[in-house]
Amino acid sequence: MYQTVGLNEFRNAFEGHERTNFSYEGLEVLFNYIEENYGDSVELDVIALCCEYCEMTYVEVFNTYDDITDEDLTDFEEDELLDMATEYLDNHTIICGVTNQGSIVFAQF
Repeated sequence: MYQTVGLNEFRNAFEGHERTNFSYEGLEVLFNYIEENYGDSVELDVIALCCEYCEMTYVEVFNTYDDITDEDLTDFEEDELLDMATEYLDNHTIICGVTNQGSIVFAQF
């Protein structure tokens, strides 16, 4: 049996799960990415999605992937750092999108 799930039901499905590492807006980015790329025939498996995708700020990306740059990060503006983190991720994985707060939703690698 299949059930069509909208954004609110999608967000609600993540409530109460320990491994949910997505913001409210991050879940919208992930929902839109899945809907645009996979259509309506996707099984909603919250645990699998939490294992496959994540949301990080550019600071967390720099802390997690230390091979992004050897340059002194204090020389860059925030938007430049976000661009650097996004470019790095784009070269290594799939980016689902960026939230208005500047966090990046992407496929983990």
